[in-house]
Amino acid sequence: MIQYELRYCFDNLGLLLCIVLVISQIEYKMTFGGDEMAVLHQEYYKGTGKGQAKIQVNRDIRSYIEDNPSGDFSQVLAMDARWQVFYHLSDMRASILNWYEWSKNGSILEIGGEFGALTGLLCKHGKHVTTIEYGLFKAETICKRHSNRENLDVYAGNLFDMEFAEKFDYIVMIGSLERQCGGSNSLEDYHRYMKKIVTLLKPNGKLLAAVENRYGLRYFCGEVETYTGKPYAGINHYPQGARGYTFSKKELYDIMCSAGFKAVKFYYPLPDYKLPQMIYSDEFLPQKDLGERLLFYHLNKNTLVASENNLYEDLIDNHVFPFFANSYLTECSLDGKYSTTIFAAVTTDRGKYHAMSTSVFYSSGGEERRVRKRALYREGISNVRAVYDNMMELKKHGITIVPHYLENDDIIMPFIPKITCSDYLRKLVMLGDGDAFELIFELIYQNILKSSELVPAEENKLPEVGGNVVEYGPILKRCYVDMVPFNCFYVNGKLLYFDQEFVMEDYPALYPMYRALMYTYYFIPDAEKLVPIHEMKRRYGLIELWDVFQKEEDRFVSDNRRHEVYQNFYKWIGDDLTRINCNAELLLKSEFFHECDAD
Repeated sequence: MIQYELRYCFDNLGLLLCIVLVISQIEYKMTFGGDEMAVLHQEYYKGTGKGQAKIQVNRDIRSYIEDNPSGDFSQVLAMDARWQVFYHLSDMRASILNWYEWSKNGSILEIGGEFGALTGLLCKHGKHVTTIEYGLFKAETICKRHSNRENLDVYAGNLFDMEFAEKFDYIVMIGSLERQCGGSNSLEDYHRYMKKIVTLLKPNGKLLAAVENRYGLRYFCGEVETYTGKPYAGINHYPQGARGYTFSKKELYDIMCSAGFKAVKFYYPLPDYKLPQMIYSDEFLPQKDLGERLLFYHLNKNTLVASENNLYEDLIDNHVFPFFANSYLTECSLDGKYSTTIFAAVTTDRGKYHAMSTSVFYSSGGEERRVRKRALYREGISNVRAVYDNMMELKKHGITIVPHYLENDDIIMPFIPKITCSDYLRKLVMLGDGDAFELIFELIYQNILKSSELVPAEENKLPEVGGNVVEYGPILKRCYVDMVPFNCFYVNGKLLYFDQEFVMEDYPALYPMYRALMYTYYFIPDAEKLVPIHEMKRRYGLIELWDVFQKEEDRFVSDNRRHEVYQNFYKWIGDDLTRINCNAELLLKSEFFHECDAD
């Protein structure tokens, strides 16, 4: 692929430069192979970023990329526990944009490609992608990682030294804006920078920029700041300087508006833009059940003085969530138009077959909200169809479901403006209505029994325990294990089901019942005061089966969430409340505190 050289053959440098460029590209092609491949441009490189190759973890990441040309880094992630390795090689990075509705045949400029974690995703959705990386070491690595992308040009060097024949439909800056002005705490520097960036966009172009929020909740809880390695540095406006500068929501909004954007839409990725699982917006803010679906993580729990997870409910109740969101993703447009998507949940970590996005968007008319479930990889299209088939089977068996329609390879559903059964149970606990609480679980169990034909007990797939025959109760031919409270709505006394992806053949009906009870009492601990869980176990014959099902659940979750691959990630999840309380006490006992108090 030597097309690009012709763009430069008739400039002021003359024919000799053209020949040199052609030869350099032939040499690059001979090194990495392929007739159609990504192209590396070095003509603007001035020796910047030379320190990149001196960092051992950078060299290791490059080696991992070279040793795994397929792009599957599962074994690497399971073996290497370093955050930098996970950050640059995990598929979870793509969740910040893999749900986004891109225009067809758009050109994309990626500023700050690093090791190319998002570059492949952009190549998938754009007609052509131009990636800029300051240092040659990382630029070379991007080309190696995506060498088979014929629609990719990678440039090493400073963006503003470069010239491009055409402007772009999209500019993507994920985690790079904070570093563009050398950590300057002068907002004017960022205003000037963005005004230059805007000149690279077409009149209807869009900027997608993700940044950390200086006032993110995790930083108030004591987590160390990214660009200093110290807690509370960003909140205090970096008194000792920093390698980067993070913004408040208002600062970021002002920067984008002063650059000339007519519309600035804020998204709130949780837990952050680095490893997002849910993407909220001002039109679709989070509710109180965040802990049921989100995995909050902390790389260093030693500095925490409060639990992030335990504070979100208060933020939501007090309508201040946007100010304290850990990260922002902004969609900025020059023509005042932006995406119709207002929420997305992504499960990129579940492997290519199970990875999906579930998004809430406005229909073409702009008034009606709808829901789209989509496979994130081609390998998962058949799984989307399987989910649709599951819902149709449940409907045949008399289970009330949210209407599902197939549109191309996506499932489309109406948006149901009702609370989930899980939220309804939480409400009943607050009201102290134990009778209604128990009736909901009876309704759940009756639906589970109705969802499939029964098979003889001897066909049960679950094994005997300790050589003893266990009474498992009714065995379902098709057991929908996700018939649990947070996968259905409570509407007019009925349960309206959705998202029934997982089916076990010849499984006990009490297994999804166990899951319904276990997760309810885990996420609503006050339910124990209303109706003791032991009473619910006794009522449904689960006392002897509880530990059996717990082992089965551990296996199911481990397979579903790929614990073998993401074992290091799961070490970062959760709070150590004992350590948090201890840290708070240490603040009172520290010499620093007493010195400040004396002053």
